[in-house]
Amino acid sequence: MSNQPAERTLQSELLGREVQFNYSETWLAYSMLGLRVVIAWVFLQAGLEKLLTDGIGDPLAWSSTGFLQNAIADGNPLQGVFLFFAEYGAIVDPLVIFGQILIGLALLFGAFFRFAAMMGGVAVLNRCKA
Repeated sequence: MSNQPAERTLQSELLGREVQFNYSETWLAYSMLGLRVVIAWVFLQAGLEKLLTDGIGDPLAWSSTGFLQNAIADGNPLQGVFLFFAEYGAIVDPLVIFGQILIGLALLFGAFFRFAAMMGGVAVLNRCKA
């Protein structure tokens, strides 16, 4: 049995040209693990920072209301959705905070990985939309 890492060749078309390159499955796996840990840290750190904004005495002091009210321009068709969520900050804020913490923990430990990755993607796309 060989100890050499498994190599594969990817063949595709890019901008009308045939391209191919070799890649190592072993290093691809390590790269994906590193990316997963970094993204887990980003979500976990963001959630903990929001949770501990004013210290343990007031754990839900952070509010998304200002962002939700001012994130979307007047002509945007999603403005009503953001304003609707801004009215219910008492419900939205804990969902954002604990959602970020749970996504970070799930990505870090590999529990419910696909669901956590999907929810993280939705959270990022929602932030990019604004």
